[in-house]
Amino acid sequence: PQLRIAELDGCKIVSAKRDGPIAMFLVARSSGQYDRIILRLNEDFTRYDLRTVADVEPREPNFVTLDTGVCVVLEDDNTLEIFSTIVGKDGRRQVKDKALESGKITLFKYHGKLAAAVEGNDGITTLSTLTLGGP
Repeated sequence: PQLRIAELDGCKIVSAKRDGPIAMFLVARSSGQYDRIILRLNEDFTRYDLRTVADVEPREPNFVTLDTGVCVVLEDDNTLEIFSTIVGKDGRRQVKDKALESGKITLFKYHGKLAAAVEGNDGITTLSTLTLGGP
């Protein structure tokens, strides 16, 4: 099914990614600012809610959705933001960890769990799984 997202009308979409019920868009504003639009869709893609994170770095959305019903986003400052994938459900939490400050990080799923590939300043990439609770 198709669903019109009126809030994206007139936006210049630079990058987009979808994982399960979550879609994220990097949009460029005429002012030169970039915003991240986070869209949560219901199960049959007939309803949604969205949130805009203003003035972000112009980089690909870096997030995963987990079978536990949470989405984990790597923010520009390498903080993890965790929130529910359910439309209309409030609550977010932030996780800051020194291990996340040591290079370029890419989030992914490994056997349904949150995992990260961390490219260190020395050029060596390490893979690890992370354990997080829900929002």
